[in-house]
Amino acid sequence: MGKGDALSYFYEKLEAEGVALLTASFPVYATPVGNTIRELLINGGEGFALSPQEDLEVKMSLFALNRLEFLQAYLSQDIWKETLILFDRSAFSNALTIAYGIKDFEGITREEIASLVLKALELDSLFIEKLNLKNCVIQLDTGEEDWHSERGRGTDLHEVPDVQRLALDVYSFYREFVGEGWKVILTKEFDEKEGRRVWRDREDIFSDIFAFLAEKFGDFKFTEGKGKRGEIGIKEIMNVVYPGSRVDNNLLNQYSKSIRGNDKESMYALSVQIKKQICASYKGILFEDKEVRVAFKAILDRYPKIEYVLESSLGKEYILRLQEALRDE
Repeated sequence: MGKGDALSYFYEKLEAEGVALLTASFPVYATPVGNTIRELLINGGEGFALSPQEDLEVKMSLFALNRLEFLQAYLSQDIWKETLILFDRSAFSNALTIAYGIKDFEGITREEIASLVLKALELDSLFIEKLNLKNCVIQLDTGEEDWHSERGRGTDLHEVPDVQRLALDVYSFYREFVGEGWKVILTKEFDEKEGRRVWRDREDIFSDIFAFLAEKFGDFKFTEGKGKRGEIGIKEIMNVVYPGSRVDNNLLNQYSKSIRGNDKESMYALSVQIKKQICASYKGILFEDKEVRVAFKAILDRYPKIEYVLESSLGKEYILRLQEALRDE
């Protein structure tokens, strides 16, 4: 059972136990920022006249901006404050972005990798602080040294053996930063009869995860019957950050379905259509929370090439509206 299966099973079990959940899947590719990430991943930094170092910095920054879009939607409603939030990826998933970005950097030192991790943590500092992410990070790991994809066709660029092996080193810096809040849970175990590592029973994996959650959060607030499950995704983000957006509801539902089914090809294709409809209809960009607004602007100021990439992908009108949204009051 891989990460996606483990998460799905975990969601279902917690719901059955009556735990109120809020889920989110990153990146949110259907937002203008999220779709720019996808375009940069497809075309590479060369397509935007970026050096390899700039390419990595811009990617890390765009991922952080995408999470700030989510954070603004989250902070806009108080109803989520008593809810357990579950992410399939978080700020610490930048380890994969860093690993992919440096895989061809010859002679890179651990000190240089540590410096990149520090940059990534600074970019996501508000997201980490507001959601108390250092309290509970679960890393699902097969425990195998020789990594290979279980999916085959359609494998993500980050899901290649060299990148995954390098990512394990990068994750070590994140584990040091998080400390006791980081837990590695093995999804495979050695089977004496088989003579190899096999997938653990999903109930055992769930028990290990739940035990760690209970250790970090104490008693959960249970509801009678099935727990409520909410989601912050493209619908919530476009309504809060891109007010006035008009997107075909069927398109939005298909996009959500593709995420739940881990259908990446459909998700990517649908995200482009949704982004186009948002950009054709939104009345402006809005960051009501001052801290989110300041953090967003600070990232753009730190790496000016981000605006160039966003403008190349989304047009001058988007940049003008973004600048208006981030203007000091």
